[in-house]
Amino acid sequence: MKKKRGYFTNFYNVPTHTSCDYVRDNYKVPACINRSITHKGRTGIIVADRGHYIGVTFDDQASNVIVNVHPTDDVVYGGIKRLRTMTRSQRKYLAYLEVADCYESFAQYLGIKPKGQRKDRRQLELGF
Repeated sequence: MKKKRGYFTNFYNVPTHTSCDYVRDNYKVPACINRSITHKGRTGIIVADRGHYIGVTFDDQASNVIVNVHPTDDVVYGGIKRLRTMTRSQRKYLAYLEVADCYESFAQYLGIKPKGQRKDRRQLELGF
């Protein structure tokens, strides 16, 4: 499938025209990816469809923290906004979370050896 420019709008690659369909149909709210909201005085952006909930990143938190919010729980919907971009390390950790069951730790996922198995600069110079 050829991706159109602007078709995929968030880091989960969820097409915006199909996301949050359940929430829109059953709760009759204008929820969609990239829509700004205010929930109990906190502003944020909808970044994920979580079934009965909407996944929101709040402006006062890191962009990789997604909070489940019920679509009718004191939510005021605003206009469409651009998503905050994630840093490289945040994207890498998000990718790790998808496959975390396969690794013992994030360090193992990154390929970092435990301290006892690492060679320091002196050992490398002496040829150990």
